[in-house]
Amino acid sequence: MIPHEDYNKLYYGIEPLQGDEEIHIGGYRGYGRIDVFHAESGLELTKHRNTILYNDYQEYLTDGKVLELGSATGITVEDFRELGVDCEGVEWSDYLQDFIPANVRPYIHHASAVDHLMSVPDGHYKSIFGLRFLPCLTDDEVTALLTLAAAKSEYQIYIVDDYDSYPDDETRERLTDCYNIKTLEQWQAICGEIPCISILDERFQ
Repeated sequence: MIPHEDYNKLYYGIEPLQGDEEIHIGGYRGYGRIDVFHAESGLELTKHRNTILYNDYQEYLTDGKVLELGSATGITVEDFRELGVDCEGVEWSDYLQDFIPANVRPYIHHASAVDHLMSVPDGHYKSIFGLRFLPCLTDDEVTALLTLAAAKSEYQIYIVDDYDSYPDDETRERLTDCYNIKTLEQWQAICGEIPCISILDERFQ
């Protein structure tokens, strides 16, 4: 698993890298994630996905506060707020704080997900969701998070990378060292009745 201090410039690749620096083995460019920090097409695809999530889960995302776990620079928080969702985010990476746009910054809490959830009363949120957040946690952390989030919200939604979505065995082996990689069926078994969706769901394509 990637330690907290490794969620930095090499991982996210937002800043131009200097000299002999290499992209982190688990980083965005290293395995072909949409580069939403640089490419306009990536931003458009992300907005498309977020709009579909809003349309399909309006019951979860309206009439109450919504929290995104691992909100990074607040791209999804911004999209949801533009759609009328009372959305906040929580992001623990010290590095990313300088890249959160001014219009989103008031809605992003700088803390770990657990610390932030422990600081709010039970039932504080209508929904809690995570986009590729669960694979950054160990099994024990996932179980504890789902239990804690259930006390703090009425609904939860998670979008995950799944083992079967990676293009080849080399990629699967490499990323298993960085993330908690499971098949979609395994994630759904852990989440139970909580919606758990593949990042490659055909609705997002």
